[in-house]
Amino acid sequence: MSKTVKNKMYSIKHYVKMLLLISFITLILDLIISFASITLVQQQSARYLQDAADLYINRINNNFSYLNHFMGWTLANDEDVEVMTSTVDSNDADFIKAQRNLYKRFSELQKSFGREYNFFIYLRNKNFLLNSAPMNLSFPEYQALKKQITDYAEEKIIYEKFYSQWTTIDLHNRYYIINIVPYYDSYMISLISADDLIRPLREINLGGNGFVSLMNEKEKG
Repeated sequence: MSKTVKNKMYSIKHYVKMLLLISFITLILDLIISFASITLVQQQSARYLQDAADLYINRINNNFSYLNHFMGWTLANDEDVEVMTSTVDSNDADFIKAQRNLYKRFSELQKSFGREYNFFIYLRNKNFLLNSAPMNLSFPEYQALKKQITDYAEEKIIYEKFYSQWTTIDLHNRYYIINIVPYYDSYMISLISADDLIRPLREINLGGNGFVSLMNEKEKG
């Protein structure tokens, strides 16, 4: 009789060990599944962020390409620009009318691309820098822009540094992305604040350690 009871006690220990082993294996499987799920979610999030960034960057590149073409066409073909460049007196009625017409067209363009884009025309012979749409630069920034554009035109480095490419420029300790399209002694200028340019990307949730920055194409991330 005692022998039978002893055999039953061993059986209980056996089952307890089996339950502990199964529980341990289940815990390990749960950890593996949880880790795989977290990894999958991270990969999907990273893929979503990359896709969103790529779409926005493509949009920016398309905007820049269109603006570059539009400004070049305007300088070469627009009658109002021709009037402004050929009129000696900037107070002349024809000059003022042409300036207003140009301002209206670029104001409409600005509505399509966003008020963060600024447009100017620089007439070197008159040393005039006129905004061709509502601008969001402060007066010190405007003064800094005029000085730099004047210096670039005098040094004749606009073709080398700015033509057909968007470049960073520092205006009164605030960075902008600028494009300058020259045509003889007339220049069309478009610029946008670097902060405004990448703001949509900064609004994406990148986690506690994520960030977005703007780098020169020669820099490496």
